[in-house]
Amino acid sequence: MIQYNIQTSRIILHAKRRMIKAERGLSTAITERTNIVIIGGGPTGLLLSNLLSSYNQQHVLLEARSEDQVMSHPQAHYINLRSMEILRHCVPRVYSGVLKGMAPADTWEHFRFGTSVLGRQLGKVRHDVEGKHYDQNENHPSPCRVGHLAQNKFCRLLLEEARERIASLPLSRMDGQLEGIFFQNQVKSISAHEDAKCPVTVVYANEDAVEKQIHCNFVVACDGSRSQTRQQMGVDMEGDPEIQHLLNVHFRTTPGTRLHTALQDIDNCGMLHFVYNQQC
Repeated sequence: MIQYNIQTSRIILHAKRRMIKAERGLSTAITERTNIVIIGGGPTGLLLSNLLSSYNQQHVLLEARSEDQVMSHPQAHYINLRSMEILRHCVPRVYSGVLKGMAPADTWEHFRFGTSVLGRQLGKVRHDVEGKHYDQNENHPSPCRVGHLAQNKFCRLLLEEARERIASLPLSRMDGQLEGIFFQNQVKSISAHEDAKCPVTVVYANEDAVEKQIHCNFVVACDGSRSQTRQQMGVDMEGDPEIQHLLNVHFRTTPGTRLHTALQDIDNCGMLHFVYNQQC
């Protein structure tokens, strides 16, 4: 199972921590300024955009993929308890949207294991996603419950909220100041220099391959476990990089088919169906 955790961003790069000689040849690029650059438009980057807007912090989010690409593939689906707490406190409209978009808990509280979705069942594991089995005399440790919503739907909620918050910010648009969320913009390089006002320069190219550069104070890398930002900055991963290998298959069923009817049976419902190859 793939999970995403939106508690913190992965890497925060401050110019004072790592001074890198600025690359030559940037003078021909269009120059803009902002306070913070977020690299990556997944759940972490989009949530961070919302949080920064709540503190009136000018920022730019750059995502290499198109908006359609980000919003079309389900990818991950599970939102852990702490993330739901953050949503409830910081972006309540997104939190309400997640709750509204989730299926009833009894349709996804199980993990099921078998040789096929409809074949021999090897076992199942039930997760107490609603906290029903706490002792009656024991308070649940959180006002929230875990969430189950496809990542593309979750990202859409975050994006809509982020755009609305940015549009309402009382930010200056003078002197090359920039804020907003930009898809199909690939970061090319990050460099640091001695400019006390904006010590970091981010060079990126838009969908027309036009290069631009942003001078900023901070860069936050939210571009996933294969972060190109991390690689560019020479930050190594620690620990075992390959804990397990899974192939996730997302599918839709047609009403009236055997598969659709069988999966509607509560005894077959599950968040995930783990299918094992009998020949292995």
